Amino acid sequence: MSTYFCPTERCTIDQAKENSKLLGLKILKQKNGRYCVYDINRSGFLEVEGVWIRGAYCHGDSDLDESTRSIISEVTNCEWIDEYDHEAMQVYLFWYDDEILREAEACTDDGIEGHPFDEWGTREQELENEIDYLYYRRKKFGVVDGLPIAEPVYKFKVFKACA
Repeated sequence: MSTYFCPTERCTIDQAKENSKLLGLKILKQKNGRYCVYDINRSGFLEVEGVWIRGAYCHGDSDLDESTRSIISEVTNCEWIDEYDHEAMQVYLFWYDDEILREAEACTDDGIEGHPFDEWGTREQELENEIDYLYYRRKKFGVVDGLPIAEPVYKFKVFKACA
């Protein structure tokens, strides 16, 4: 079993590496281009596109989900949602307008092909409805102009948390 996670804020891999040094965590680049973040009891795998951490996942039983969420949240200094939160996943998985358009096209085509006997408008009308719906969800979650940038971890925050 594996679980996929999406960040609720944007963080670069370089910032995560800097954060990990302050937190005593390790980040290693693997041969397949993914990154493994770990400490003695927890681990997770980061998916990076360009400089941005776009997702993370863990393999194993459901007990690992929370430990993975914990370590990826610490290293990026932001909250993460998992694939089981379908509504939030559609909001945080697609960052840019072109990604939202591709998702809307895929949903529209799947709906029309999967239910050919239902009453559908034109493809263009259905696509416009799907785009409106995806942007409505983003607004509902407070994601209007794109995901915010995660704050870096600062030394004083680390020491204050330990006090």
